[in-house]
Amino acid sequence: MALVVPKSATVETIMPTAGGSSKWWTRLAPPTTPLYPSGHPALADVAQGQLGDCFLLSAICAILVRTGGPAFIENMLLDTGDGYVVARLYDAAGRAQYLRAKKMFCVMQSTTSGASAAPTSPQNRMWVSMLEVFCTAFTLGSETGKYAFDGKNASFTRLAGGRAGNALMCLQGAAPTRHSIPNYVSEVEFDRPYRANLDAGLQTLLGGYTGDSSYNTLVGSLSGIGWQAWFNTNRASVATKWDAFLTARRGKTIRREDLRTWLNNNFAPPEANALYTRFNAALSGKRGTGAYSTTDLAQYQTVAAALSSNRPVVLDTKTHVARSATGVGHSGGEAIAKGLVGGHSYAVVEALHEPTNGRRWLKVVNPWGSYVREYHPIGDTAAQSATNADQSGEGNGVFWLLLDDYVKRFAAALTGGTAVS
Repeated sequence: MALVVPKSATVETIMPTAGGSSKWWTRLAPPTTPLYPSGHPALADVAQGQLGDCFLLSAICAILVRTGGPAFIENMLLDTGDGYVVARLYDAAGRAQYLRAKKMFCVMQSTTSGASAAPTSPQNRMWVSMLEVFCTAFTLGSETGKYAFDGKNASFTRLAGGRAGNALMCLQGAAPTRHSIPNYVSEVEFDRPYRANLDAGLQTLLGGYTGDSSYNTLVGSLSGIGWQAWFNTNRASVATKWDAFLTARRGKTIRREDLRTWLNNNFAPPEANALYTRFNAALSGKRGTGAYSTTDLAQYQTVAAALSSNRPVVLDTKTHVARSATGVGHSGGEAIAKGLVGGHSYAVVEALHEPTNGRRWLKVVNPWGSYVREYHPIGDTAAQSATNADQSGEGNGVFWLLLDDYVKRFAAALTGGTAVS
């Protein structure tokens, strides 16, 4: 069902302009160009070009893949039959803004003229291009204070970067929630909450009887194996070895297997087993083993719960998704490696738990419409290596992402403030 504009609504006509240091153009479309090439909005219609608006296109995809998503998109747009389209979007206060613009295609920077510039979306995807056009009336930058509506100064330069959360607000009219991922290595320094927990826990043990209930409980569980005598003899050397272990792992992920090896090398079997049992839930295993920390599982559940309530979900990657980039992206020179793009946004389709092996997956969409991550078994183990393919899985940039890579290589999840309906 197409958008119905209230009689009392003010409809503002916009014409996006160029601006800033970049040169941008639009290309007017024939008035009879249909909004939807297949009759309805489809995921195959979305294919990001050179314009760096993954934050917007991923938000569009996140809505589109939810139950009722195509109808939701149709209810945002109205083809008036005279070469114009009307759209309903929302400002930062959640107020509906009705905008009108000529049918046009967004085109990217050109060294010659607008007529030869490449479209950011193929010309048979009118509805995608029009949503890009209408979003030029909004500032959707990183700071909340910069999210603003200004139809009189619509500019394509506003699409060259922004926040997916603001895009969701603009499309839905409800504030999304950002869920930062606290695990693993920050991009600059060794900084993990679970590292602090491990450190504090072992330092409690290394510090002797302090009255700490968890320490006393653990010591009690080790009664009969000479723990106190062993501890008093080896406390200083173990503390030194623990610091050396953390230093050696600086900038790297500490896995369950790493902790197991360190404990086995520095403790007698009874103590090593007891300590591993105490702390292993704070760590994940190697990729593809299905062993996850409690924090990892909480991250998965956050996304799964949003999807089950039919809310759109967008994922943002870290600036760097691997230690060494294997190339750069076409939309903004992003660092790319093994099928993932740094500083990029993805839409989520569904979540999957394999009860037989414990692995968790998220089915995601790269708004590029291509370049996806694939996984391949390693020998006879459950662990999996990652690679990339220009097109695989279900096509259209859709692929399955292991939770292991989500919690390590992504910065946050944006969950829509309301269900798609």
